[in-house]
Amino acid sequence: MRGQFILPSDYPVCGSAGKCVAGKSNTQVSVKIIGVAGKQPGEPVRGTATVQVSAQSVSGVRLLSLTGGAQTFAPAAGSAGPVYDIAVDTTKLAEGPVSLTATVTPGDPSVQPLPSAAFILTVDNTAPVITAPATLPPAQLGSLLNLDVTASESVQPLAADVLFSGDVIGQATELSAPTGSVHHLGFAVVLGSPAGTYTFRLTAKDLAGNPTAVAITTQFSVQRRRAPL
Repeated sequence: MRGQFILPSDYPVCGSAGKCVAGKSNTQVSVKIIGVAGKQPGEPVRGTATVQVSAQSVSGVRLLSLTGGAQTFAPAAGSAGPVYDIAVDTTKLAEGPVSLTATVTPGDPSVQPLPSAAFILTVDNTAPVITAPATLPPAQLGSLLNLDVTASESVQPLAADVLFSGDVIGQATELSAPTGSVHHLGFAVVLGSPAGTYTFRLTAKDLAGNPTAVAITTQFSVQRRRAPL
């Protein structure tokens, strides 16, 4: 048809003179590490993390690998792109920041494999350690009891169960932002609370989701005010 022209099939390769011939452009290959499924950029990960990689090639993707910390990971057999999920066992990597690189090998053997830009994965498989006093001074009815808890690393917001006679009767929650590694919890001792011994029971999770190995406990007693003589 007049005024129209047909380019060569597939991806045409066009020269500087504007003339296009049939072929596959070597520039039609791309690979990028998108991030970790379910995690915001920079958030630490634990256990097996799913790293998502975008990889494309005009001649198809023959191989895709993800390397870091002397380890190599690949998509599950039969995975189809352009976005691939790659299971990364972070227990095989060092704690802390690990540099990952994805490499795509196109189906056309004349095209060289292409590596991605580096992606930093923060690995944390270590459980946090929290400490608190074993006992607190006696609390008066109608008072606010304070419990300071020290964490070995950044943890998710804390809440401690409060037990009396083995039953959970309330919770102590954080009163303010932590001061460094110290978290400030508070519990209101209501006027109707029975006298006796109470226990704070507390566990924690760090930002990667690692739980403390055991719960810590802190005891306090509630005393009733004596009526004036």
